[in-house]
Parts: sequence; structure tokens; C-alpha cells
Amino acid sequence: MNDKALRKDLIELLKGGQAHATLEEVLKDLKPELCNVRPQKGMHSVYEEIEHMRNAQEDILRYKIHTQSQL
Repeated sequence: MNDKALRKDLIELLKGGQAHATLEEVLKDLKPELCNVRPQKGMHSVYEEIEHMRNAQEDILRYKIHTQSQL
């Protein structure tokens, strides 16, 4: 399996910058005590949003590994 393309895609995903701000840019002024606070009813806390991103990245990685192994 040639994992060059997988590695390139993974690096781009982790660095960000495609369509969204980087995690560092978004969190630079966040007060730690607000990480687990929901800003409004029905909205997610910063922690919940980051956990969602982590899960999504894991899904993407698993998908890429699976599709690469079938080539």
C-alpha cells in the first residue's frame, strides 16, 4: 500500500486552513473556565465541539485507511 497520499491528506486535515479557521485561532482567547459551558440552550460547549471534531477526524482517517487498503 502506498501511503503517501494518505499522509498528505492527513497532514492537510490536521493543519487546517482549507475552509475553516485553525483550532489555535479559534481558541486563543478562550478562558479555560468556559470550555464546558453551553452558550445558549441547544448549543454545544467548546469541549463538545472539539470532541465532535476529534471523532470526525478519526472517522475520516479510518475511511482513508480502509479505501487505501483496497487499492
